[in-house]
Amino acid sequence: MRYINIKRLTRKILIIAGCFFAVSDSTAQQPDCVTRKKTYVNNISAKRLLTNYPDIDSILIKFEQDKPISLQLLFNHQLSGSREQVSSREESYNLEFEGDVYLFKNKYVKAGIPVIPKAEIDHMSKMQQCGSNYFLRATIHKDSIVYNFSQCCSPNKKQNIFVKEYKYSASYNGSTKQLEQELSKKYDKKSSRPLGDSVLIFTSLVNKDLLNNLQNIKLVTGTKSPFSDFIQKALEESGKFWIPMFQGGRPVKSFVRIYVRLNKDESITVSYSR
Repeated sequence: MRYINIKRLTRKILIIAGCFFAVSDSTAQQPDCVTRKKTYVNNISAKRLLTNYPDIDSILIKFEQDKPISLQLLFNHQLSGSREQVSSREESYNLEFEGDVYLFKNKYVKAGIPVIPKAEIDHMSKMQQCGSNYFLRATIHKDSIVYNFSQCCSPNKKQNIFVKEYKYSASYNGSTKQLEQELSKKYDKKSSRPLGDSVLIFTSLVNKDLLNNLQNIKLVTGTKSPFSDFIQKALEESGKFWIPMFQGGRPVKSFVRIYVRLNKDESITVSYSR
C-alpha cells in the first residue's frame, strides 16, 4: 500500500497555486500599448527637399512629444551593372544641436529643413491615452507623409510608461551661457578676427579621469584663423568643467562636438552635441 505524504502534497499545491496567481497577476499588470499609423498627402515644404535633391529617397524625422529632435536622410538604391546594390548611405542630423542644423542648411540650401504641418502633429498627439509622453515618427516620401505613433500606459491608465532614449555623451558642468560670456569678454576683435564664415565646429574627447580635460580638439568645420585659435585655446582652458559620460557607474572617454559662432554684435554663441 502506497502512503501519501500530506505535508509534501500540500506544499506542492501551494507552490503551483502561487505560480498560477503570480502569472495571472503579471498578466493583469501588463502595460497597455497603443500604436497608430496615419498617412497624409505630402505638403510643399516637406516635398521641396525630395524634389530638389532626387537622390534622396525618404526623410525620417523623430519627435519627442511634438518637438522634432532628429532628422535622417535615406538615399536611393544605386544600380551597378545587372545587380542592384543597396546603398547604405544615409545622413543623420541632431536637430537639438546647432552645429548639425548649420551643416544641414549649408548643404541643402535649395530646400532647408522640412516643415511638418502643425495640424497633423496636433492630430497625432491627440491619440495619447495617458500622460503627455509618447513616441512619434514621420517618414516623408515624395507623395505622402506616414506617421507612426506609439504609447504605453499603466494598466489603470493613470500614468504612461515612457522610456526616454538616453544619449551617451559628455556634458559641460555649468551653464553654456557662462562659457559664452567668458569667451565674449576675452574676445579681442583686433587680434582674433575670423576669416570667412564666423561659424566653427570642433570635435574633442573628454578624458575619463578626474581632471575631465578636453583632449584632441580638432577644427572640423570653418576656416583656421586667429579667431579659431582663440576659441581652441579657450576650450582647452575650460577642460576642467567638462564631464565624461558614465557607463555602469564608471566614467569613460567621451566624444563631443562643439559649435561656436561669432555674432554680429560680437557676442559668442556656444552649444554642444548631447
